[in-house]
Amino acid sequence: MTSPIRDHKVSERMIAALQDILEELVGSGHDAADMIRLNGGLPRFSHRILFYTLGFVAKGDGRVTERDVAYTEELIQALKLSQSQRAKAISQFNSGKQLENLSPLRGMRVRLATAIRPDITLMVATCLVHATQLSGQPTRQRRIRCEDACELMGLPTHIMNKLLDSYSRRNWNKGKASSVPMERPDSYVSACRILGVAASEPLSEIKRAYRRKMGSCHPDKLPPNLSTEERERARDQLLQYQQAWELVRRRHRL
Repeated sequence: MTSPIRDHKVSERMIAALQDILEELVGSGHDAADMIRLNGGLPRFSHRILFYTLGFVAKGDGRVTERDVAYTEELIQALKLSQSQRAKAISQFNSGKQLENLSPLRGMRVRLATAIRPDITLMVATCLVHATQLSGQPTRQRRIRCEDACELMGLPTHIMNKLLDSYSRRNWNKGKASSVPMERPDSYVSACRILGVAASEPLSEIKRAYRRKMGSCHPDKLPPNLSTEERERARDQLLQYQQAWELVRRRHRL
């Protein structure tokens, strides 16, 4: 697979991490909270910048909506925050929504961590990108605020655009579903290929991939504007992943 970006200002580590995040995003059905949950959360030092910038993005159109609040609660639950941590997260969210501009000092710790663990910064950025399009294609002001937040964390704007493009292909386009027949698993190797893993991977990793795939086409995770054809294809994909996982489980039981 071709790397999603090539830029002399972006490290190979960042390129590899972005590729992984984009794949996980698709696997989670473009549900950033679910992606965070599947990854086991985020380091505590990143919580402050996440909720601070989340409030900043949420106020982009002049007011914070119920969807913004509900999404913030989803992230709190995905991170499994305690009551005291939840109170801090809400306080940071409220601080962010009062701002007209972000202070560079706020992102210093995350910028330092970006060079070492770009995956963490990219997961935070994914949460912000998700927030920009809660009501569909993002408004100009929300997008600008998301760009500011990503730059605060040391991420080039074009990386944010790659994440946003992934959402646009999944959630905004209303084209008809493909009529290409689904591959049915007839061997262990084909089952693993359908689930997007190598046949040499341990069962725990294959199970994780299966859950991501199921999340991408589960009826509860599908956007409301899908056509009948697209919903039918999602049901076919769901069945395909279930069949692949059942074949893998039978093989490991034997």
